[in-house]
Amino acid sequence: MPFRSEAQRRFLWANRPDIAKRWANEPGAKNKGLPYHKKQASVSKLAAFREGFFSGLARLISGVN
Repeated sequence: MPFRSEAQRRFLWANRPDIAKRWANEPGAKNKGLPYHKKQASVSKLAAFREGFFSGLARLISGVN
């Protein structure tokens, strides 16, 4: 899995160099021009996820009783 941000790349090289080395040498990995932090999902995507998650959870709980 290639790095998604510069912060992730730095963290892995400092804490898990074995994983960082594997990711850096992965074919197709673009390690140049990474954003410093990955952009967060938009509010509408998060709201849709939460709505689907909690409605599914409610269905699961109601089926158990």
